[in-house]
Amino acid sequence: MLDGSRKQFNDAQGLLGIPKEPFSELTKMQLEINTLEKLYNLYNQVCVETEVWDTYTFSELQKEQDMINVMRDNVIKFTGEGKKLGKDLKK
Repeated sequence: MLDGSRKQFNDAQGLLGIPKEPFSELTKMQLEINTLEKLYNLYNQVCVETEVWDTYTFSELQKEQDMINVMRDNVIKFTGEGKKLGKDLKK
């Protein structure tokens, strides 16, 4: 969306003979939007996964060591993805 606006502005500047602006604010906004989209997607993945986990009873999990391993692996994966996003969010 912002890339389209930037292109329109650049095209208009070219037509009018105005020096082209880099529109650094649009670039910064696009990077922020991309990071927030990643964060929202991670949040949705965690919500979907934990909803599945809520369907299991403790006694079922005691019998299914494989499921516990899958849950642990997913927690590790989500934590890693969250840490990567943390670096982008601090910028």
